[in-house]
This record gives sequence, structure tokens and C-alpha cells, in this order.
Amino acid sequence: MPAAHYRKLFILLFACLFLYSSRADAQSSLDPAQLPSRTLFYFLWRGTPPPESRKKNALLSLWDDPEFAPVRSALFQSMTANSSKETPSTALSSEEAIEYSTLLDNAFLIGFMGEPKPHRSPAVATATASTPWNGVFLIYDRSDKEALLAKALLRSRAQGNEIPKLTPFLVAGIPALKSETKSGSAYWAETGKFAVSAKERSVFEEILTRVAGKSTDSFTLAQNTYYQEAIPTLGKGFIEAFLRVGDLREIIDTSAPSNAQVATILDAVKLNSLHSLAFHVSLEGARTRVQGSLLGDTSKGTLFDIFSEGQQNPPSFAFLTPETVYFQETELNLLGMYDTLNRILRAFAPNPQGGTDMLDALAKQRLGMPLQEALTIVTGEFGSLQTSPVLDPNKQTYFFGIHKKPEALKLLRTIFAERITSERNEDSVTYLKISLQANQSSAGVAQWHFY
Repeated sequence: MPAAHYRKLFILLFACLFLYSSRADAQSSLDPAQLPSRTLFYFLWRGTPPPESRKKNALLSLWDDPEFAPVRSALFQSMTANSSKETPSTALSSEEAIEYSTLLDNAFLIGFMGEPKPHRSPAVATATASTPWNGVFLIYDRSDKEALLAKALLRSRAQGNEIPKLTPFLVAGIPALKSETKSGSAYWAETGKFAVSAKERSVFEEILTRVAGKSTDSFTLAQNTYYQEAIPTLGKGFIEAFLRVGDLREIIDTSAPSNAQVATILDAVKLNSLHSLAFHVSLEGARTRVQGSLLGDTSKGTLFDIFSEGQQNPPSFAFLTPETVYFQETELNLLGMYDTLNRILRAFAPNPQGGTDMLDALAKQRLGMPLQEALTIVTGEFGSLQTSPVLDPNKQTYFFGIHKKPEALKLLRTIFAERITSERNEDSVTYLKISLQANQSSAGVAQWHFY
């Protein structure tokens, strides 16, 4: 399959995730733990939840409502719009979209494998600079979808700008197909109930032999320390994803100046302190539960400094009422963010104090105080709450925590200056009216959009 069409197949799969309603459940034996140890990322869809679960779930029952069909269709068209603009003749009709969306009855896994070590020599790196590593792979459970999957592949190839060169070959006795165009190569094979595809031959062969049970490599993702750390968040729900954040630094080729700068920044923020990101989505009766974890070394001086310790009962909880329909609260360590930014600046500044001095000088000029001092005025708690059942934006309330009111008012007056159009006090409460628009014109045009 040509590289461009390989990408379109992924777009189609993701778009179909959110298209049209319930069907029969499709269980799969796809086990991420058995993926190669070099797997840096995977996204697992375990198949469309069964109709009974969807009916009980408030979110999915709304999604399946026939009256909601125009919204589903509009979302699908939006997600596939860019691809359609590139090649209008390949745009899916509504009937085709409904038909191909049934591919999501079954499970699939999209992953990415890191480039094998040892690092390439400079000569090899130069020779292959035009073909950077692409470790993406796909595993699809094609049970009862063989004909539709074949139709989708044929449609993709037929609508290409050029006819691909197809070359059959064997991998551990399994028939496979290489598709070549000017834009690159892709590999495809079907073994048992699974279809496997990738763009790097080494990745393709490793995934294919594992799926077929013919791999000679005994090292799996299950043996990776970061994966083991994330297991409490994984292995559940109909959607699951895992990313080895700490290992992303290793895949950067620092021979290019721009990449070397990125690597310097990642080293400065100690990216390796972040081990992994894991999440899953599950149905629990009427509720939809999304649970995620960012795991790593939380010692001082790491990227985790940007997060606060958190509170069991944040002060903003006091503003919750029975009328509250939505509440969001985040707690950040602003001084930790300041220190992290300074580490990045010091990595590029010849003077070790250059980062701090530059930030404080700019802040003092604008705020009348060093940035570090200004950050101590706020607590780092930010959020919003909504009391309108129809989510009227005019009913949305935003908040941020402060330590001392006089200093906070002074800072607000400095930042907004002439945009503060009125100020009044009622007991211990101070009300400020702030305009986000330009100043009033000479013709006396009234302002609007106030906070």
C-alpha cells in the first residue's frame, strides 16, 4: 500500500472511532504486554462496546441517539476534511463512511517502535538522512471483516496518484506484500485472524512474527520497568494507551543542529524524569471513566517541579453548589515552573545567571517587581465552574488563588492598567471591571466583553 494511502487508512480508523452507533461486541486477544521491548508507544482499541453497555451509559446513549446523527456526521466530515482537500476524488460518501465504520467493531492496535541500537555511524546516518526512521505499525483483528478490509485496501490503491509496485515475499513462511511508490514503501500481511502493516521492514517482520507466534526474541514490553510501573492504569477499558516519555530523548538524531537544540532543552528539563504516560477509558454503568497517570521521578529538580503537592480539599471547593454542572481545578507550582524555565535558559546562556537575570529584568519593567516575587502572590490554583445546564459561556466563572489581597490587587492594576474601567468595594470584597477590548474611541463608542 502506498505511504500516502497508508496514512489515510489510519485517518479513517481514527475518524470512525467517533462515527455511528452501537453494534455487537468484538473481543480480541491483542496483548500489548507481548509487543517488542523497543515499543515506545501504543494505542489500543478493544472493539466497539456491546449495545447493552452503550444503552446504559449516558454519554454513549446520547451519541447513539438517531437525532444526534447530524452531529456525528459533521464531526466525521471535519476530521476527514484535510484529506479530502488534498485529493477530493478520494472523499468518502455517507454510505461508504457508514460501511467502513463497521471496521471498528473489531480491535486494533497502533504503535511505534524505536530505532534499534547501536547508533548508526556518521557515514550511514548521512546516507539515510533522506529516509528518517518510521517505526509506526498496525495490528488489526480482521475476524469477519476480511472482505470489507480487502475492499478498503483496494479502494485506497485505486485512488492513488501512481500505481504502486507490489512485490510478494515470505517472512518466516508467512506470505507478505511490499508496496512501493515514489513516496516510500509499506508492508502488509495477514496471518490467522490478524492483519499487520508497517513502513519499516525490520518493524514489520518483528511484529508479524510475534503475532504469528514465530518470534525468536524473548524480550517483550512486559519486561520494561516503565511499563510495569504503569500496569495499574492499563489492562482495562475499551481504549488504552501507553507512551514511554523518558525514552523519547533517545530517538532524537542530534547530528542536525535543530535537533541538537531540542535535545539540549530536553536534557535541561530532565525529560528522563518522566517515565511514562498511561490512560484508559472505561464504561461504568451510566458513567464514562477516563483515568490517566503521568509516572516518573518526582524528586526536586525534575520536570515534576511544575506540579504542586495538591490538596485534599482545595479552597475552591467552597464555591460548589447544587447548581454546579461543571467544575475544573488545577494546581501548579509556579515557582517550580520558574526554576524549570531558568534551567532551559541557562542551558543556552554563557552566563549561568543569564536566564534568571533576563526574566527578572523583563518582569520588573512590566510588573514593577521581579517575576519570582510576583509568582509568590498567587497560590497556583486555577480553574472554572459552570452553573448553566446549557453551558452558557456567560455563566462560566473563572478563578485563581491568591495569598495576599493588597499585593494581588496591586499586581492586577499594574497588568491591566487602563483596561480596568471601574473598581468598587463591598465589605471585604473588591470588584474590578476589566475590558479585553481596546480603549474607548474618540467618538465615544461603548466598550464590550468585560470581565
